[in-house]
Amino acid sequence: AGSTVYLLPGTYILNDTLLLKSNLRIVGAGVGITKLQLKANSNKAAFGNAVGVAMTNVEIANMTIDGNGSNQTSGFALIGSNGINGLWLHDLQVINSREYCIGLQHGGHINVFIHNVLIENCRRDGIDIKNENNNNQGVVISNVTIKNPGMTLGSQVGEVGSACIDIRGPVKLTNIFCEGINVDQDGVRFHRDETGPVATCVVAFCQGGEESSLSGFHVTGTGTGAGVRVRDSSITVSNGFVN
Repeated sequence: AGSTVYLLPGTYILNDTLLLKSNLRIVGAGVGITKLQLKANSNKAAFGNAVGVAMTNVEIANMTIDGNGSNQTSGFALIGSNGINGLWLHDLQVINSREYCIGLQHGGHINVFIHNVLIENCRRDGIDIKNENNNNQGVVISNVTIKNPGMTLGSQVGEVGSACIDIRGPVKLTNIFCEGINVDQDGVRFHRDETGPVATCVVAFCQGGEESSLSGFHVTGTGTGAGVRVRDSSITVSNGFVN
């Protein structure tokens, strides 16, 4: 059993983060029809859960989520997760984030599906996936288009070295389209394992993108980074091109 919240057509202004709970579906009337927009200077995420509060079975679908990033001075991922088993993000437009557009951060992320999502104008990565203590499994991203990662929003200068998708932990990606790469940005970035005796990151987040796969992709832009950056021999990449 669970709860379903249906959002009617219209624009909803968010003053604060909508805290997610287990067994919850939030479903709009369609992309561009139902729109959630963060209030100026709210400096919040649109959706998220607190660190240490794990969730199960959450779905967010059929809406536009606008971070109003030009009018924020700080912030979080527009859709953020700090540990979940069962997350479905589909048929969404996620735009104008002061930070990541989608961020899987603290805690383990198990059975996560991101499908048919358009992401535009994030000041940092379009999708950022951490793998705290190597707990992630069953993360699948498909039919996703990301435009302009590391975007300057108003007075907020874009993050140097951003990527369309930044990956730690095993992830299966299919049909990924990345546009607007510039400066030193990457399209899809698979990290290497950095858990050696002299770690270069926060130890819990040092795992790489081992055992990931990318099939079907197109990366375009004028940047000096990599279309696809692969840092481990267990990662497989096929059926795509960079230009």
